[in-house]
Amino acid sequence: EIKVGDLSKADFDQLARVIESQSFFELDNVYPKDAACADCVFTTVTVVRNGLRKKVVHVYDDVPLQLWTIHRTIEGMESQIQWETLFRP
Repeated sequence: EIKVGDLSKADFDQLARVIESQSFFELDNVYPKDAACADCVFTTVTVVRNGLRKKVVHVYDDVPLQLWTIHRTIEGMESQIQWETLFRP
């Protein structure tokens, strides 16, 4: 399913500040480092800054506070957006 929605510039800028304040670009790429799980729910956060893409995946167990903060901030903002479905397979 593909959905689109609008986010204000002010909210986008605040999200960028949260991501920077939580040192997202210094986080490891996978948590936990030795993660291997066939039936786990994966949480992935991908950020692009100055053309560079960074992806952090959380598989199970404890999540670093920085990643938890970013993920929960995104979820909170996402819940406030009016989404329009463009495509349903």
